[in-house]
Amino acid sequence: MKKVISACFIAFISFLFIGTSLQFAREAVWYAREEGIKSGVLHIWDIVNTLDTAYQEKLVGHDAFISLNGAFNKVTFSDAVPSVNKANSVYRLKNGYIAFAVNEFKEFSEAEKDSIKRARAAADETGAMALFVSIPPKVCDENDFALKGVKNYEYDVIDYRIGFFEENGFEILNLHDKLHEQNLDHYSLFYRTDHHWNADAGLWASKELSTYLSGKGFSINSKTFDKENYDETVIEDLFLGSQGKQVGKYYAGTDDFKYFTPKAETDYSKTGGSDSLRNSGGFEDVMFEKAKLTTDLFGSFNYSSFLGGDFAQTKVINNLNKTGPKVLIIKDSFSNVLCTYFAAECSELHMIDPRHYKESVSDYISSNGFDVVIISLSARMTNSDFNWEK
Repeated sequence: MKKVISACFIAFISFLFIGTSLQFAREAVWYAREEGIKSGVLHIWDIVNTLDTAYQEKLVGHDAFISLNGAFNKVTFSDAVPSVNKANSVYRLKNGYIAFAVNEFKEFSEAEKDSIKRARAAADETGAMALFVSIPPKVCDENDFALKGVKNYEYDVIDYRIGFFEENGFEILNLHDKLHEQNLDHYSLFYRTDHHWNADAGLWASKELSTYLSGKGFSINSKTFDKENYDETVIEDLFLGSQGKQVGKYYAGTDDFKYFTPKAETDYSKTGGSDSLRNSGGFEDVMFEKAKLTTDLFGSFNYSSFLGGDFAQTKVINNLNKTGPKVLIIKDSFSNVLCTYFAAECSELHMIDPRHYKESVSDYISSNGFDVVIISLSARMTNSDFNWEK
Protein backbone atom coordinates (compact mmCIF):
# COMPACT_ATOMS: atom_id res chain seq x y z
CA MET A 1 0.00 0.00 0.00
CA LYS A 2 2.86 2.37 0.86
CA LYS A 3 4.35 1.76 -2.59
CA VAL A 4 1.02 2.60 -4.25
CA ILE A 5 0.69 5.80 -2.24
CA SER A 6 4.28 6.74 -3.03
CA ALA A 7 3.75 6.06 -6.73
CA CYS A 8 0.58 8.18 -6.79
CA PHE A 9 2.35 11.00 -4.97
CA ILE A 10 5.30 10.90 -7.38
CA ALA A 11 2.90 10.84 -10.35
CA PHE A 12 1.05 13.87 -9.00
CA ILE A 13 4.26 15.81 -8.37
CA SER A 14 5.48 14.90 -11.87
CA PHE A 15 2.17 16.02 -13.34
CA LEU A 16 2.40 19.32 -11.48
CA PHE A 17 6.05 19.81 -12.40
CA ILE A 18 5.59 19.11 -16.11
CA GLY A 19 2.49 21.27 -16.39
CA THR A 20 3.91 24.25 -14.57
CA SER A 21 7.26 23.89 -16.34
CA LEU A 22 5.52 24.06 -19.70
CA GLN A 23 3.68 27.15 -18.56
CA PHE A 24 6.88 28.76 -17.30
CA ALA A 25 8.50 27.98 -20.66
CA ARG A 26 5.64 29.76 -22.42
CA GLU A 27 6.06 32.76 -20.13
CA ALA A 28 9.83 32.84 -20.65
CA VAL A 29 9.31 32.96 -24.39
CA TRP A 30 6.82 35.80 -23.95
CA TYR A 31 9.35 37.85 -22.01
CA ALA A 32 12.08 36.98 -24.50
CA ARG A 33 9.90 38.19 -27.31
CA GLU A 34 9.45 41.50 -25.52
CA GLU A 35 13.22 41.96 -25.71
CA GLY A 36 13.26 41.15 -29.42
CA ILE A 37 15.26 37.92 -29.24
CA LYS A 38 15.43 36.13 -32.60
CA SER A 39 16.70 32.75 -33.75
CA GLY A 40 17.99 32.49 -37.31
CA VAL A 41 15.52 33.66 -39.93
CA LEU A 42 12.45 32.93 -37.83
CA HIS A 43 11.39 34.66 -34.64
CA ILE A 44 11.82 32.23 -31.79
CA TRP A 45 8.31 32.98 -30.59
CA ASP A 46 6.87 31.93 -33.95
CA ILE A 47 8.50 28.53 -33.50
CA VAL A 48 7.30 28.18 -29.94
CA ASN A 49 3.85 29.46 -30.89
CA THR A 50 3.53 26.43 -33.19
CA LEU A 51 4.56 24.15 -30.33
CA ASP A 52 2.23 26.02 -28.01
CA THR A 53 -0.72 25.43 -30.36
CA ALA A 54 0.05 21.72 -30.34
CA TYR A 55 0.32 21.88 -26.55
CA GLN A 56 -3.04 23.61 -26.27
CA GLU A 57 -4.81 21.18 -28.59
CA LYS A 58 -3.13 17.82 -28.06
CA LEU A 59 -1.54 17.49 -24.63
CA VAL A 60 -3.39 15.18 -22.28
CA GLY A 61 -4.24 17.03 -19.09
CA HIS A 62 -3.87 20.45 -20.72
CA ASP A 63 -6.84 21.90 -18.81
CA ALA A 64 -5.48 20.71 -15.48
CA PHE A 65 -2.05 22.15 -16.29
CA ILE A 66 -3.61 25.52 -17.10
CA SER A 67 -5.56 25.52 -13.84
CA LEU A 68 -2.54 24.46 -11.79
CA ASN A 69 -0.47 27.24 -13.30
CA GLY A 70 -3.28 29.70 -12.58
CA ALA A 71 -3.46 28.48 -8.99
CA PHE A 72 0.30 28.96 -8.66
CA ASN A 73 0.02 32.51 -10.00
CA LYS A 74 -2.80 33.22 -7.58
CA VAL A 75 -1.01 32.00 -4.45
CA THR A 76 2.14 33.89 -5.50
CA PHE A 77 0.06 37.06 -5.99
CA SER A 78 0.97 37.40 -9.65
CA ASP A 79 -0.89 40.28 -11.30
CA ALA A 80 -0.30 39.05 -14.85
CA VAL A 81 -0.21 35.69 -16.61
CA PRO A 82 1.61 36.23 -19.90
CA SER A 83 0.93 34.34 -23.11
CA VAL A 84 3.05 33.60 -26.17
CA ASN A 85 0.46 35.66 -28.04
CA LYS A 86 0.64 38.95 -26.16
CA ALA A 87 -2.98 39.79 -27.08
CA ASN A 88 -4.01 36.83 -24.89
CA SER A 89 -1.93 37.82 -21.86
CA VAL A 90 -4.21 38.08 -18.85
CA TYR A 91 -4.02 40.87 -16.26
CA ARG A 92 -5.65 40.93 -12.87
CA LEU A 93 -7.71 44.01 -12.03
CA LYS A 94 -7.91 45.50 -8.56
CA ASN A 95 -11.51 44.30 -8.17
CA GLY A 96 -10.56 40.66 -8.88
CA TYR A 97 -11.73 40.63 -12.49
CA ILE A 98 -9.28 39.65 -15.21
CA ALA A 99 -8.78 41.34 -18.56
CA PHE A 100 -6.82 41.56 -21.78
CA ALA A 101 -5.09 44.74 -22.92
CA VAL A 102 -5.07 46.24 -26.42
CA ASN A 103 -1.38 46.46 -27.16
CA GLU A 104 -1.21 48.95 -30.02
CA PHE A 105 -2.99 51.81 -31.69
CA LYS A 106 -3.01 52.44 -35.43
CA GLU A 107 -5.00 54.76 -37.63
CA PHE A 108 -7.06 53.30 -40.46
CA SER A 109 -5.26 52.58 -43.72
CA GLU A 110 -6.50 54.22 -46.90
CA ALA A 111 -8.20 50.96 -47.91
CA GLU A 112 -10.01 50.77 -44.58
CA LYS A 113 -11.05 54.41 -44.76
CA ASP A 114 -12.36 53.89 -48.28
CA SER A 115 -14.32 50.83 -47.19
CA ILE A 116 -16.08 52.77 -44.43
CA LYS A 117 -16.83 55.67 -46.77
CA ARG A 118 -18.30 53.33 -49.37
CA ALA A 119 -20.62 51.84 -46.74
CA ARG A 120 -21.65 55.36 -45.74
CA ALA A 121 -22.33 56.28 -49.39
CA ALA A 122 -24.42 53.13 -49.90
CA ALA A 123 -26.49 54.02 -46.82
CA ASP A 124 -26.99 57.57 -48.15
CA GLU A 125 -28.07 56.34 -51.58
CA THR A 126 -30.70 54.05 -50.09
CA GLY A 127 -31.95 56.57 -47.51
CA ALA A 128 -30.61 54.71 -44.46
CA MET A 129 -29.32 56.31 -41.28
CA ALA A 130 -25.64 55.45 -40.73
CA LEU A 131 -24.87 55.01 -37.04
CA PHE A 132 -21.64 54.13 -35.22
CA VAL A 133 -22.28 52.53 -31.83
CA SER A 134 -19.21 52.74 -29.59
CA ILE A 135 -19.09 49.80 -27.18
CA PRO A 136 -17.54 50.29 -23.72
CA PRO A 137 -14.47 48.13 -23.13
CA LYS A 138 -14.20 45.85 -20.12
CA VAL A 139 -11.46 47.87 -18.41
CA CYS A 140 -13.05 51.06 -17.15
CA ASP A 141 -9.83 52.90 -16.34
CA GLU A 142 -6.14 52.19 -16.90
CA ASN A 143 -5.60 52.55 -13.15
CA ASP A 144 -7.85 49.54 -12.58
CA PHE A 145 -5.01 47.17 -13.50
CA ALA A 146 -3.38 45.66 -10.40
CA LEU A 147 -0.04 45.62 -12.20
CA LYS A 148 1.48 49.06 -12.54
CA GLY A 149 2.58 50.28 -15.96
CA VAL A 150 0.22 48.23 -18.14
CA LYS A 151 -0.43 50.20 -21.32
CA ASN A 152 -3.88 49.58 -22.68
CA TYR A 153 -4.72 51.40 -25.93
CA GLU A 154 -8.46 50.64 -25.94
CA TYR A 155 -9.55 54.21 -25.30
CA ASP A 156 -7.06 55.57 -27.84
CA VAL A 157 -8.66 53.24 -30.39
CA ILE A 158 -12.20 54.19 -29.32
CA ASP A 159 -11.55 57.93 -29.43
CA TYR A 160 -9.92 57.70 -32.85
CA ARG A 161 -12.74 55.63 -34.32
CA ILE A 162 -15.47 57.86 -32.89
CA GLY A 163 -13.70 60.88 -34.39
CA PHE A 164 -13.27 59.23 -37.79
CA PHE A 165 -16.88 58.06 -38.07
CA GLU A 166 -18.18 61.43 -36.91
CA GLU A 167 -16.03 63.26 -39.47
CA ASN A 168 -17.45 61.03 -42.17
CA GLY A 169 -21.10 61.74 -41.46
CA PHE A 170 -22.09 58.90 -39.14
CA GLU A 171 -24.43 59.46 -36.22
CA ILE A 172 -22.67 58.49 -32.95
CA LEU A 173 -24.06 56.59 -29.96
CA ASN A 174 -21.36 56.40 -27.29
CA LEU A 175 -22.49 53.71 -24.86
CA HIS A 176 -19.50 54.20 -22.60
CA ASP A 177 -20.60 57.78 -21.95
CA LYS A 178 -24.20 56.64 -21.44
CA LEU A 179 -23.09 54.06 -18.91
CA HIS A 180 -21.33 56.64 -16.77
CA GLU A 181 -23.95 59.35 -17.23
CA GLN A 182 -26.36 56.92 -15.56
CA ASN A 183 -23.88 56.14 -12.76
CA LEU A 184 -24.04 52.43 -13.53
CA ASP A 185 -21.51 50.00 -12.13
CA HIS A 186 -19.24 49.52 -15.15
CA TYR A 187 -18.10 46.03 -14.18
CA SER A 188 -21.61 44.76 -13.44
CA LEU A 189 -22.12 44.63 -17.22
CA PHE A 190 -19.14 42.32 -17.79
CA TYR A 191 -18.15 38.78 -16.91
CA ARG A 192 -15.33 38.33 -14.42
CA THR A 193 -13.47 35.87 -16.69
CA ASP A 194 -14.51 36.92 -20.20
CA HIS A 195 -13.97 40.01 -22.36
CA HIS A 196 -17.59 40.18 -23.54
CA TRP A 197 -20.38 41.99 -21.79
CA ASN A 198 -23.22 40.00 -20.26
CA ALA A 199 -27.00 39.61 -20.58
CA ASP A 200 -27.67 42.59 -18.30
CA ALA A 201 -25.61 44.67 -20.73
CA GLY A 202 -27.48 43.19 -23.69
CA LEU A 203 -30.82 44.41 -22.37
CA TRP A 204 -29.40 47.76 -21.26
CA ALA A 205 -27.70 48.40 -24.60
CA SER A 206 -30.85 47.37 -26.50
CA LYS A 207 -32.83 49.89 -24.47
CA GLU A 208 -30.27 52.65 -25.12
CA LEU A 209 -30.15 51.91 -28.84
CA SER A 210 -33.94 51.78 -29.15
CA THR A 211 -34.26 55.03 -27.17
CA TYR A 212 -31.82 56.69 -29.53
CA LEU A 213 -33.60 55.46 -32.66
CA SER A 214 -37.01 56.38 -31.26
CA GLY A 215 -35.68 59.90 -30.78
CA LYS A 216 -34.80 59.92 -34.49
CA GLY A 217 -38.39 59.13 -35.45
CA PHE A 218 -38.31 55.36 -35.84
CA SER A 219 -41.21 53.21 -34.65
CA ILE A 220 -39.53 51.47 -31.76
CA ASN A 221 -40.44 50.94 -28.10
CA SER A 222 -37.57 51.02 -25.61
CA LYS A 223 -39.82 49.70 -22.81
CA THR A 224 -39.67 46.31 -24.49
CA PHE A 225 -36.27 45.91 -22.82
CA ASP A 226 -37.38 46.59 -19.26
CA LYS A 227 -36.37 43.60 -17.13
CA GLU A 228 -39.91 43.17 -15.83
CA ASN A 229 -40.78 41.84 -19.30
CA TYR A 230 -38.39 38.89 -18.97
CA ASP A 231 -37.89 35.77 -16.92
CA GLU A 232 -34.38 35.68 -15.47
CA THR A 233 -32.34 32.49 -15.22
CA VAL A 234 -29.02 32.28 -13.37
CA ILE A 235 -26.84 29.15 -13.45
CA GLU A 236 -24.09 29.33 -10.84
CA ASP A 237 -20.42 28.73 -11.68
CA LEU A 238 -21.20 27.65 -15.24
CA PHE A 239 -18.91 29.87 -17.29
CA LEU A 240 -15.15 30.12 -17.75
CA GLY A 241 -14.64 32.89 -20.29
CA SER A 242 -11.94 33.54 -22.87
CA GLN A 243 -9.67 35.12 -20.27
CA GLY A 244 -10.41 32.42 -17.72
CA LYS A 245 -9.47 29.71 -20.20
CA GLN A 246 -6.00 31.26 -20.40
CA VAL A 247 -5.41 30.98 -16.65
CA GLY A 248 -7.72 28.21 -15.46
CA LYS A 249 -10.55 28.09 -12.99
CA TYR A 250 -8.60 28.96 -9.83
CA TYR A 251 -6.93 32.24 -10.74
CA ALA A 252 -10.11 34.35 -10.84
CA GLY A 253 -12.81 31.74 -10.27
CA THR A 254 -15.76 31.12 -12.57
CA ASP A 255 -18.79 33.18 -13.59
CA ASP A 256 -22.44 32.60 -12.98
CA PHE A 257 -24.27 32.63 -16.30
CA LYS A 258 -27.44 34.69 -16.60
CA TYR A 259 -29.89 35.01 -19.46
CA PHE A 260 -33.32 36.58 -19.93
CA THR A 261 -36.26 34.96 -21.69
CA PRO A 262 -39.09 37.19 -23.00
CA LYS A 263 -42.43 36.69 -21.27
CA ALA A 264 -44.27 37.88 -24.37
CA GLU A 265 -44.89 35.66 -27.38
CA THR A 266 -42.08 35.73 -29.97
CA ASP A 267 -42.00 34.50 -33.56
CA TYR A 268 -38.89 34.77 -35.72
CA SER A 269 -37.74 33.47 -39.09
CA LYS A 270 -34.02 33.16 -39.82
CA THR A 271 -31.71 32.59 -42.76
CA GLY A 272 -27.97 32.11 -42.36
CA GLY A 273 -26.32 32.02 -38.97
CA SER A 274 -26.20 28.94 -36.77
CA ASP A 275 -27.29 25.65 -38.32
CA SER A 276 -28.00 24.28 -34.86
CA LEU A 277 -30.71 26.89 -34.27
CA ARG A 278 -34.06 26.48 -35.96
CA ASN A 279 -34.96 28.71 -38.91
CA SER A 280 -38.33 29.61 -37.40
CA GLY A 281 -39.93 29.72 -34.00
CA GLY A 282 -39.71 31.58 -30.72
CA PHE A 283 -36.82 33.20 -28.87
CA GLU A 284 -35.22 29.95 -27.66
CA ASP A 285 -35.65 28.35 -31.08
CA VAL A 286 -34.02 31.07 -33.18
CA MET A 287 -32.16 33.63 -31.04
CA PHE A 288 -30.79 31.79 -28.00
CA GLU A 289 -29.16 28.35 -28.18
CA LYS A 290 -29.77 26.87 -24.76
CA ALA A 291 -27.98 23.64 -25.71
CA LYS A 292 -24.68 25.59 -25.62
CA LEU A 293 -25.01 25.91 -21.84
CA THR A 294 -22.87 23.01 -20.63
CA THR A 295 -20.74 22.43 -17.54
CA ASP A 296 -17.57 21.73 -19.57
CA LEU A 297 -15.59 24.81 -18.52
CA PHE A 298 -12.79 24.42 -21.06
CA GLY A 299 -14.56 22.58 -23.86
CA SER A 300 -17.60 24.85 -24.16
CA PHE A 301 -18.10 28.59 -24.52
CA ASN A 302 -21.44 29.51 -23.00
CA TYR A 303 -21.47 33.05 -24.37
CA SER A 304 -22.00 31.49 -27.83
CA SER A 305 -25.55 30.63 -26.72
CA PHE A 306 -26.38 34.17 -27.85
CA LEU A 307 -27.22 33.78 -31.58
CA GLY A 308 -25.45 30.41 -31.51
CA GLY A 309 -22.04 32.05 -32.04
CA ASP A 310 -20.32 34.06 -34.77
CA PHE A 311 -21.35 33.75 -38.41
CA ALA A 312 -20.66 35.64 -41.61
CA GLN A 313 -24.24 36.71 -42.28
CA THR A 314 -27.57 36.22 -40.52
CA LYS A 315 -31.01 37.59 -41.36
CA VAL A 316 -33.80 37.53 -38.78
CA ILE A 317 -37.40 38.50 -39.59
CA ASN A 318 -39.63 39.40 -36.66
CA ASN A 319 -43.02 38.00 -37.68
CA LEU A 320 -44.79 39.89 -34.89
CA ASN A 321 -43.38 43.33 -35.65
CA LYS A 322 -44.07 44.68 -39.12
CA THR A 323 -43.64 48.36 -38.21
CA GLY A 324 -40.17 48.32 -36.68
CA PRO A 325 -37.09 49.45 -38.61
CA LYS A 326 -35.17 47.22 -40.98
CA VAL A 327 -31.67 47.22 -39.51
CA LEU A 328 -28.21 46.04 -40.52
CA ILE A 329 -25.60 45.66 -37.79
CA ILE A 330 -21.98 45.18 -38.84
CA LYS A 331 -20.61 43.59 -35.69
CA ASP A 332 -18.25 41.28 -33.89
CA SER A 333 -19.06 38.82 -31.11
CA PHE A 334 -19.38 41.65 -28.57
CA SER A 335 -22.74 42.59 -30.08
CA ASN A 336 -24.18 39.07 -30.14
CA VAL A 337 -25.91 39.59 -26.80
CA LEU A 338 -27.21 42.97 -28.00
CA CYS A 339 -28.61 41.54 -31.23
CA THR A 340 -30.21 38.60 -29.40
CA TYR A 341 -32.55 41.02 -27.62
CA PHE A 342 -32.65 44.02 -29.95
CA ALA A 343 -34.29 41.93 -32.70
CA ALA A 344 -37.57 42.22 -30.74
CA GLU A 345 -38.01 45.83 -31.91
CA CYS A 346 -36.94 45.33 -35.54
CA SER A 347 -39.06 44.19 -38.46
CA GLU A 348 -35.85 42.70 -39.85
CA LEU A 349 -32.40 42.48 -38.29
CA HIS A 350 -29.49 41.63 -40.57
CA MET A 351 -26.09 40.89 -39.05
CA ILE A 352 -22.71 40.78 -40.78
CA ASP A 353 -19.49 39.74 -39.05
CA PRO A 354 -16.73 41.18 -41.26
CA ARG A 355 -14.19 38.70 -39.90
CA HIS A 356 -16.06 35.98 -41.76
CA TYR A 357 -18.05 37.77 -44.48
CA LYS A 358 -16.18 37.54 -47.80
CA GLU A 359 -18.30 39.76 -50.02
CA SER A 360 -18.80 43.52 -50.42
CA VAL A 361 -20.61 45.13 -47.48
CA SER A 362 -21.49 48.23 -49.51
CA ASP A 363 -23.13 46.01 -52.14
CA TYR A 364 -25.12 44.28 -49.39
CA ILE A 365 -26.32 47.65 -48.10
CA SER A 366 -27.26 48.83 -51.59
CA SER A 367 -29.29 45.73 -52.38
CA ASN A 368 -31.35 45.48 -49.17
CA GLY A 369 -32.93 48.88 -48.53
CA PHE A 370 -32.27 49.31 -44.81
CA ASP A 371 -33.69 51.98 -42.54
CA VAL A 372 -30.61 51.93 -40.32
CA VAL A 373 -27.04 50.73 -40.88
CA ILE A 374 -25.16 50.29 -37.61
CA ILE A 375 -21.41 49.77 -37.18
CA SER A 376 -20.73 48.15 -33.80
CA LEU A 377 -17.21 46.74 -33.64
CA SER A 378 -15.32 46.64 -30.34
CA ALA A 379 -11.90 48.18 -29.75
CA ARG A 380 -10.32 44.72 -29.72
CA MET A 381 -11.12 44.33 -33.39
CA THR A 382 -8.14 45.14 -35.60
CA ASN A 383 -8.33 47.83 -38.27
CA SER A 384 -8.33 45.13 -40.95
CA ASP A 385 -11.80 44.12 -39.72
CA PHE A 386 -13.00 47.45 -41.19
CA ASN A 387 -11.90 46.52 -44.71
CA TRP A 388 -15.26 45.34 -46.03
CA GLU A 389 -14.69 45.39 -49.78
CA LYS A 390 -13.49 41.91 -50.64
